[in-house]
Amino acid sequence: MQFASRLQHVETSAIRELFKLLGKPGIISFAGGFPDPALFDAEGIAMASQAVLSNHPGPVLQYGATEGYQPLREALSGFMAGKGSTVAADGLIVTTGSQQALDLIGKTMLSPGDKVMPTALTWIGWSN
Repeated sequence: MQFASRLQHVETSAIRELFKLLGKPGIISFAGGFPDPALFDAEGIAMASQAVLSNHPGPVLQYGATEGYQPLREALSGFMAGKGSTVAADGLIVTTGSQQALDLIGKTMLSPGDKVMPTALTWIGWSN
């Protein structure tokens, strides 16, 4: 099979090599992005998943609006009101992860040709 020419010079990723080590027994990582599995609330996640799949399977298994699941945005708005912040649900965006948030921030705040200079390394795997 012929692969794209850009793959001829692909080098291994330092992160990929790091994650190979982190999966070994006895290794305790203090690095970001690799929490201790003992801290995962697997039982709680299973119960929450079962509840939502039993009661609302359509919305959670379907693609949704970019701004996020409306009932969650409404709940977050109420939660924030209890903390003294008045933000309407329509003023919130719930992302599916940090990559989506970074993408939306960039698209919102930057124009083509703008320069961005972080003051520190800001992402695991950051390179020049």
